[in-house]
Amino acid sequence: MGRRARVRAYVAAQAEADLRGDVLLRAGEPEAVHDTRVAVRRLRSMLRVFPALGQVAAAGLAERLKEWSDQLGAVRDLEALAELLAEVCPPPLWDRLCPAVEAERAGAAAALVATLESAGHRRLREEVAALALAEPGPLGARSGARRAARKAAKRLRSAGDDAALLHAARRAAKRARYAAEAIGDADGAARWEAVQERLGTHHDCVVALARLDGVPGADAEQARGRLRDRMATATPG
Repeated sequence: MGRRARVRAYVAAQAEADLRGDVLLRAGEPEAVHDTRVAVRRLRSMLRVFPALGQVAAAGLAERLKEWSDQLGAVRDLEALAELLAEVCPPPLWDRLCPAVEAERAGAAAALVATLESAGHRRLREEVAALALAEPGPLGARSGARRAARKAAKRLRSAGDDAALLHAARRAAKRARYAAEAIGDADGAARWEAVQERLGTHHDCVVALARLDGVPGADAEQARGRLRDRMATATPG
């Protein structure tokens, strides 16, 4: 299979995963938020890395996918925060923090379910299905993946230990990974996945530290210490 055909098949698979996600989200499947979010991120990456796809996509599709990804992220990020805090916090501290985090997650999940029933989301479903069937012109698949990898490497080199720059490098690493996956470059995808996972750990710790900011007591300080230790091992260089 040529690279262009691989990319088209990859886009179709992510579109199918996104559309299937609606059913799983309504059913309350535990992994539905995460899996749907990943599919949407992959679609957004394809539109960005391979401009010819954007030319056959509905106008504004990339922005609508971003809005949908942000809503999914609002739920998933709180799930990840809860998992991390439950791991690093002594039980009495987590018992104090848990109700607020869970209330936020439940609110974000309710908003997500409401979006599923909206006219705007039905339009998004139609546009994603159409993208899966579209026939773009030459994609420059290999060169697009190489550009994504160069950009990710550049951002990683210049990030230092700046949390915002490392988060931007993580997003670029995801695009490089997904581009490599799309063209069938398994080694490249694995390398960028490792970078993504490491930077993801760093970002999760940054978010958790922000949640603990100003919380008094020895338990909170112990949790902050554990998070800083994790961040130190995840910081490049």
